[in-house]
This record gives sequence, structure tokens and C-alpha cells, in this order.
Amino acid sequence: GGGADGGGGSINALGSTSGSSQRGPEGDLEQARRELATAKEELRLMRRALASAQPRGAKRKIKMRVDIPPGMKPGQTLRVTTPAGWMTAIIPEGSEAFGHFVLMVPASAPAAPPGKTRAT
Repeated sequence: GGGADGGGGSINALGSTSGSSQRGPEGDLEQARRELATAKEELRLMRRALASAQPRGAKRKIKMRVDIPPGMKPGQTLRVTTPAGWMTAIIPEGSEAFGHFVLMVPASAPAAPPGKTRAT
């Protein structure tokens, strides 16, 4: 006799049916491992695509000391010339005691987009 369930397969705790393939939790674990491997590969490919989309040198930054002009106070803004061009900076609180502060700025000007060259 097949019992009360009609003799077919049974349903395990995760809701999948077991019957002809009696793999049980081992099969679920194997499926989870395959899905994890697929997700890791997708993440690796996305990281590679992101890295190649960023311009070379875009991450490079340098420390730049900015002297506070006489009469300027914390919270005020000033324009600073950096290797990448003009930048607006806010004088940080507490910097008046030192007469300067330090900024992290791009190391160089961004490269011109392909096809955009300056006429000579």
C-alpha cells in the first residue's frame, strides 16, 4: 500500500518534491553551490566592466596643502587651483589654529574624450 498520500513522492521542508531522485538536502546544497558560483562569476565580470569604464588615473589623488588667506574663517569657501583645474573648498572647522588645511585632489586633469582635440 501507498499510505495516506497516495503512494507518490513526499514534500520536504523546503517545499520541493522528492520521489524518483532521492538526493534530498545534498541536491539542494549542490544547487546552492552552483548558484553561488554563477553569482560570483557575474560579480567578477561586473567589476571588470566597471574598472574598464573608469578613465585611467581617475582614482589617483594627491594631498594638497591650502593656506588660509588672512581674514577668512572656517565655513567660508575659497577657490583653489589644483593640478586638475579650479576647485571650490570649504575651510574646515579648527583649521584656523594651523593657518592651513589639507585637501585630497585629483592628481591631474581629466583626459579629453576621444576625438576631442584642441586646435593648434
